[in-house]
Amino acid sequence: MVSVQSLKEKLSDVVVYWNKPLKGRYMPFREVTAYSVGGIGVYFIKMIATTIIISATNVVLSNVTGIPPRHLLLIQYLITLIGIPQTALKAHMIDGLRMKSGKYKPWVLGMGIPTVVTCLLVVFTPYKSMSKIMVYTLTILYSIVLNFTYWFFEEAYENLIFLLSPNTQERADVSAIKSVTYSLAPTIYNPLIPLMVSVLHAKDMYDIRIYQVLFPIISVIGVAMSILVFANTKEKLVQAKTHVVQIGFFEAIKAVAKNKYFWIISLATWVGFLEGAMGYILAWLYNYGKLCSNEQYSFITLIYGNAALWGMIAAPFCIKRWGKKKTLIVTNLFNILFIACLYPAVGMHTDFPKLCIWVVLVFLWLNALMNSFAVILTPAVNADIRDYQHYISGERIDGMFAAVGLITSFITMATNSVIPIIFDRYGINENNGYENSFDILGNEPNTLYALINLLIVLSIIGATCNVIPYFFYDLSEKKQRGIIAILKIRAMFEDYGNGILSDSEIIEGVEVMRSAEDNLNKPKAEISKSMSRKEKINIMTSNDDIDIAAMVTDEYHKFETDEYRQKCSMAEETVSQGLEGILKFDDSKIAEAKIMPTGTETEKAIRKYTLEYAKQMHSSKKIINKKYNGIIPEFDESIFDSLFASEEENDEAQRLLYEKLSSAGKSEKEAIKVEIAKLKKEGKRINSQIRKATKESSAYNRIIKPYANAKKLLKQREDYTHYKEIEAMYDKAKYNIAAEEERQAAEAKAESEQKKLDRENRRSK
Repeated sequence: MVSVQSLKEKLSDVVVYWNKPLKGRYMPFREVTAYSVGGIGVYFIKMIATTIIISATNVVLSNVTGIPPRHLLLIQYLITLIGIPQTALKAHMIDGLRMKSGKYKPWVLGMGIPTVVTCLLVVFTPYKSMSKIMVYTLTILYSIVLNFTYWFFEEAYENLIFLLSPNTQERADVSAIKSVTYSLAPTIYNPLIPLMVSVLHAKDMYDIRIYQVLFPIISVIGVAMSILVFANTKEKLVQAKTHVVQIGFFEAIKAVAKNKYFWIISLATWVGFLEGAMGYILAWLYNYGKLCSNEQYSFITLIYGNAALWGMIAAPFCIKRWGKKKTLIVTNLFNILFIACLYPAVGMHTDFPKLCIWVVLVFLWLNALMNSFAVILTPAVNADIRDYQHYISGERIDGMFAAVGLITSFITMATNSVIPIIFDRYGINENNGYENSFDILGNEPNTLYALINLLIVLSIIGATCNVIPYFFYDLSEKKQRGIIAILKIRAMFEDYGNGILSDSEIIEGVEVMRSAEDNLNKPKAEISKSMSRKEKINIMTSNDDIDIAAMVTDEYHKFETDEYRQKCSMAEETVSQGLEGILKFDDSKIAEAKIMPTGTETEKAIRKYTLEYAKQMHSSKKIINKKYNGIIPEFDESIFDSLFASEEENDEAQRLLYEKLSSAGKSEKEAIKVEIAKLKKEGKRINSQIRKATKESSAYNRIIKPYANAKKLLKQREDYTHYKEIEAMYDKAKYNIAAEEERQAAEAKAESEQKKLDRENRRSK
């Protein structure tokens, strides 16, 4: 009875909060549904792309093109190198282009459609009727396109959650919902392949005819469902509206390179690359070992795919109870155990061939269960890392995280070579005497099982190496909450200083400050074993609020510390000298900064700041002398005032017209639509001007970086003195928000009643 009542409450929440989020959350249920259900389409596209994307171990691609694994590896190297400038371009498109619909959302469709088109070209190209040179040329060309569009498409969808909500628990919850939902895609797709083997009387599951039938159908469904994501989600970036990104490509790379959490996660990937080696086992036991029928393997893939469901459901609860770090470590330790159990399970093929693949399935199912936690954990951790980056650098850098991966491209190339080299040593190459390189596994059982056993050992080594870096990860949920709180008050003060502070920002920022005032210096409560779980959670939350209060208070009062007094003193001197001070900078100050004392944390911070400042001055001076003949270029930052004002006016005018459109008569609607079209065209022009000004401003501010940073620091100090003025606006902001919600509710009610009346009139007629 309790569960039924609980279900009723949940359904009631869905109805009430369909278009507005729950208190403390940012995503209404309509948006969660669109992101999740649309994810089915996204994953249909992912399924077909990963089937034929370039890889030395891709059996489908090797068989359809006739290119042996060793040559595919060389092509993969080439694509990796070409991917370096592609990644830089992608980073610019994400962070540099100011698009109304957001950073990631535009690319869900923008890259999804070309991905689908390229996949179809790969499977329908008649390679056998072509020359060897043409086959290699087309494979390289398709791979270049797919390597850019597919990975961009995947990143756009997966990273979109980073900006749909700044609440780390909400991100985990929504990730779980969308993961459970989109798992329908592989659940449908994977069992179809062995069934198609029987229907088409194919030689094996790598027959290209299977994919020529499936790809067109899956592509149409995938693109159609992806539109849901684009049309019904909205990015919510915790950043001042008037903030202009003023960080260059190489500066962003340097900034991300200083993010210790980025390197921890990256290191786990590099040292754990071998863990995926056992991913071939199940398919090989069916396809080459012939340990089950096509129908049985279809059932096996259905069961195997089901493992992910339970891990994705459990992950948010585990994160909420134990945190991301503990969940990561425990699931990875279980991974090692279950992979190790595969070794004796595969050994059963000699004495119990009919039972072998089912025992292997059990341990692979358990391994997949543990791995599925990463589906929720990975985006949650990556989102937190980006919040931390925003906190330490002052810039929201998203695309540049992939750009830093350029540094690791050569590491990736080296690690990607290991498995193909092993395959080659075991005879999987063009010289083994078989039609396709991988056919040796079906004709020589000793080779098949010897290779499988080696892959299991390599997977154990990889899984062990993968877990070690996570012991050094300490970005807790409490710390992330504190970071978001600080970002909110920074945005509030910045927009106040720029005269564009919204009611919602006032409410969020003031509530953060008031919570800090209420919780600061409160004594922490102790947890006893006799307490209920609910009591323990309440006390832990309360204790976390006390620590977060200290973080927020330290941020607000930072200009009263010795560290910031020294920084502001240097900033005042820089600003007083004007831009000409850059050209007069004495380069010997770099050496002086290097010998500054580092006895205390404050002294270390001041030395670091002074050294970075001196290096920036030297760099700016060098650029001005070299590129601008010693003459500092000019740029008027006030241009943004008029552009942002025009943008606000245009947005408001469009909003009012859309409201008018819903209640207008037929004769009025056409005229209103014409006006909306004009405003949209004007909005695009304004946005284009803002992008152009942003580009020019960014270039200009990189040249005068130390001077610009000094002004920015002093302005932030000035903005932080106006909290009382902002707090005085709180009650009016609450009233305005409540009045707007009441107005929208009244309009919705009136519209609903009108629809009801219209239906009754139609019935009577």
